[in-house]
Amino acid sequence: LDKKAISEPFKHKEESDQVKGFYSEKDNIDLETIRNKLQDNKYDTVIEFGCDVRQVFYNALDTFQPTDHRYMMAHELQ
Repeated sequence: LDKKAISEPFKHKEESDQVKGFYSEKDNIDLETIRNKLQDNKYDTVIEFGCDVRQVFYNALDTFQPTDHRYMMAHELQ
């Protein structure tokens, strides 16, 4: 996922006014954080890892309108 160009908007936490305060710190996850957690052996199970990956895309689908490029990219990657 990290190497696909389409994943670019999800590599870092979304800091726009549209998202600030919308998600708890736990739910505001990005691919870079997931990669760091993998490297640091922070996941106890594959299920935890999968939940974080899915959360990245759920956040985009919940936050952006279907016409927004980030929504469309999240939908495709999901």
